[in-house]
Amino acid sequence: MTSLLAIFLITAIGCLLGRIRIKGMELGTAGVLLVALVFGHFGVEIPAIIQNFGLVCFVTSVGFIAGPKFFRNFKENATSYVLLGLLIVFSGALACGVIIKLFNVPAALATGLLTGSLTSTPGLAAAMEAAGDAKDMASIGDGI
Repeated sequence: MTSLLAIFLITAIGCLLGRIRIKGMELGTAGVLLVALVFGHFGVEIPAIIQNFGLVCFVTSVGFIAGPKFFRNFKENATSYVLLGLLIVFSGALACGVIIKLFNVPAALATGLLTGSLTSTPGLAAAMEAAGDAKDMASIGDGI
């Protein structure tokens, strides 16, 4: 299967899966992530340049959508947002470390869980790069 075909199928199937409504809930664009995890499980690989381009497009689109509202709110409540952000990140990192030590969870998986819980796609990219050969575990953790 070519990379282009894989990307098309992952996107198409993921979008269709994301539109399925059950009791008023739907996966939305997370359907693409879940389908990508399944394709990855079966050995489908996308070149790194395409992965990085997709990451850039995702982060840019989120910035365009959330940016103006974020900065408007940030002007009014800057101190609260900074303190809350620090509290969330540090408590998440602490929980991640505890999970690794107490439950013997692989570091790549736990770091993926952390990036997924913080919905940090750039964090996932950094975790995958740091994980080296275990980058698939970071992706799985993020998806969970």
